[in-house]
Amino acid sequence: MRNVLEAEGFAYWHVAGINVFLDSAGASVRDGAHIVFAGELVRPGEPTENPPIEAGVDTGEFRVLDLPALVQIKLTAFRDKDRTHIRDLIEVGLVDESWLPQLPEALAARLASILDDPFGQPSHSPTHQSTCYAGLPEEWPAKRTFGIQTDVKLARISPIR
Repeated sequence: MRNVLEAEGFAYWHVAGINVFLDSAGASVRDGAHIVFAGELVRPGEPTENPPIEAGVDTGEFRVLDLPALVQIKLTAFRDKDRTHIRDLIEVGLVDESWLPQLPEALAARLASILDDPFGQPSHSPTHQSTCYAGLPEEWPAKRTFGIQTDVKLARISPIR
């Protein structure tokens, strides 16, 4: 996949234990595409793998994650931006206490912590923080954040803003 994306003009960086593809070598990691593979861990030590490829909805043009799969990914990554997305889903009534029995134990505990204290701090490994301090090229500023790409269409990837 790396060869295909680089042939299409994307630049590859390995940052904070993940692979990111950028529009160019000078682009910001926060605008990059992080490819997430179905059924695999993003990082060692995460509580669960990503959902299987079947956990999606076929729109005719491409597949998108269904809500349970999206919630699983957000609770697994559990960075500040992921917790914010979970809080948003709770606020609009798409996620509530009824989800707890449907989740693996570790993810249910994370959701329960958000339901109990929506703006509390997580008690998990600091390796899941969204700010990266190491592994960036020297010409980049000391801190960069990165995003997860969710709307991949064939060989062209649009950045998250």
